[in-house]
Amino acid sequence: MHTTARPPSARLLPAPLPGLALLLPAALVLAAVVLGSLRGGPAQAMGQAQTPDKEGPPPGYFAGTYEVIGRAPGAAGEPLSDWLQISARDGQMVLYACRAGNGGLTFNTSTREGAAPLVGSLGDWMLRCHYTNDSNNYPRLTCYAVHAEMDAVPGLLALWPVGWQKPAHAADCE
Repeated sequence: MHTTARPPSARLLPAPLPGLALLLPAALVLAAVVLGSLRGGPAQAMGQAQTPDKEGPPPGYFAGTYEVIGRAPGAAGEPLSDWLQISARDGQMVLYACRAGNGGLTFNTSTREGAAPLVGSLGDWMLRCHYTNDSNNYPRLTCYAVHAEMDAVPGLLALWPVGWQKPAHAADCE
């Protein structure tokens, strides 16, 4: 009598339940997501601080020197090249720009879908900013800038941290 040996994996589940082997990993992932949300969500699991109303990195994460390139708000949209410092103070980000003025950013408490996570001001502009990390875990910010009267054409700003000497356009900045 000749018998064919079954592979070891075939002996783990009875013949009527082979699809269970495919569902089990999906069920484990779903359980991990549910448990993670009960314990503070993925932001807390990644070591991010929580503000009273929003999750996100602590304000100190954004501290540093940035070069700003973009377009000022308004129909004319003059080109903008600036040098900016961000410091963390009392749970907010304080902005000191060479040419655009001073201001600050804080986490947006709006629950609207698609609301910018950071809001604030720079000089006489109101800012709505999004942020991301680069591959070296440095923040990159992109912002809409408008005057108080809500310009029809917003300014568009890109901020990235710099570790190099000031360019000629920022030589007179402190």
